[in-house]
Amino acid sequence: MPADERQTGGSSSLGTPDLNAWYQQYGPMVYRRCRALLKNDEEASEAMQDVFVEVLRRGDRLAVETPSSFLYRTATNVSL
Repeated sequence: MPADERQTGGSSSLGTPDLNAWYQQYGPMVYRRCRALLKNDEEASEAMQDVFVEVLRRGDRLAVETPSSFLYRTATNVSL
């Protein structure tokens, strides 16, 4: 696991992920992925919000070891 993901609580198997840390660190990547697929700034912003709402919805049921991969995949699914 990359050091940056360990520092921000990359593994959430012990509880709810640190949503603020994830948003700060991975929000730009999520937005870029949504923007690349949707080709529209407003729709990409909404999709990015939907990705983080999904994280909130799943909450403590998440067992994510690599947040960047999980968020990238979720951004792709939300945008399609």
